[in-house]
Amino acid sequence: MSSQEGALGDFEGAFAKHPRIIWALIMRELATRYGRDNLGFLWVVAEPLAFTVGISFMWSWDKPMWEHNIGITAFILTGYLGIVMHRQTISHGVSTVSVNASLLYHRQITPLHLFCARSLSEFIGVSLAACLALSVAMMLGLLPPLQNFQDLGLVFAGWLLIFGEAAAVSLILMALATRYDWVERVANVANYLALPLTGAFYIIAWMPVQLRPLLLSLPFIHGWEMLRKGFFGTAMDAFWNLPVALTWLVGDTLLGLALLAYFRPQIEVE
Repeated sequence: MSSQEGALGDFEGAFAKHPRIIWALIMRELATRYGRDNLGFLWVVAEPLAFTVGISFMWSWDKPMWEHNIGITAFILTGYLGIVMHRQTISHGVSTVSVNASLLYHRQITPLHLFCARSLSEFIGVSLAACLALSVAMMLGLLPPLQNFQDLGLVFAGWLLIFGEAAAVSLILMALATRYDWVERVANVANYLALPLTGAFYIIAWMPVQLRPLLLSLPFIHGWEMLRKGFFGTAMDAFWNLPVALTWLVGDTLLGLALLAYFRPQIEVE
């Protein structure tokens, strides 16, 4: 074997170990998160359904069940499932290093491995819960079924955008939290305060025309617009700007990686 072939084999081996490490951490995270709680994975499914039924019942007292040709229950469900993804990705991501610091004793495991595993575990768990919740809602007639593969593509792309931007923000916060303890406490409060900026509670077409350019300059709203357009189709006018969304996504991810690299030497392994 030539030295060039040996170097290539070493590179491939070094690269291949990262997926194996992340997969092992994902299995550990899923078992810890859903296998040991009282209700486990069931609660991830039950929470959005219970919230949707409760809010729909309250709205039915003084509001019609349809607004702008969209069923209130379907509107609430599509918004709240995105909130669950957004909220849990950020709230669990920011504490990744602090709750898993002992694993850094293993030289092959890095903070980025821990972050990827925890974020992907969140994506897997919430996505499965969302599929079950949406399937139940469709069977009960509370949500219109998807009409074609184009609508399915919009739903999938919107869901990925919601997760991707939330993960990028949580990466920034996690990196800062490795140096500043107060970031974890402030992040959860700020996460809730920022929800009105996500687009979970409204559709851009319902907003004044003067506000639309400002809303479209924000990072999160594009995913919700695509998600709802996939479900509601011609019943709603949707607005999104994919270049703006991807610019935010790439920029926040690079910022998070830069901050993590900067603070990495200061992480204390307890």
